[in-house]
Amino acid sequence: MEIKDLQERMLKLSTKIAAIERDNSSLNLQMEQLKRMLKEDRRHIAQLIEAARKQSDET
Repeated sequence: MEIKDLQERMLKLSTKIAAIERDNSSLNLQMEQLKRMLKEDRRHIAQLIEAARKQSDET
């Protein structure tokens, strides 16, 4: 391979790596958002269970 071919190949690989890094960053953000949503859902479920227990104790 000539130097020019290697340079072109390196540029293409660098572009692919940059795209993968962007995708990874986006996926990490989505994962963090889903973790927060899950945490909120768990908290809400715990509140519902507690409310149901209190209601059950009152009857």
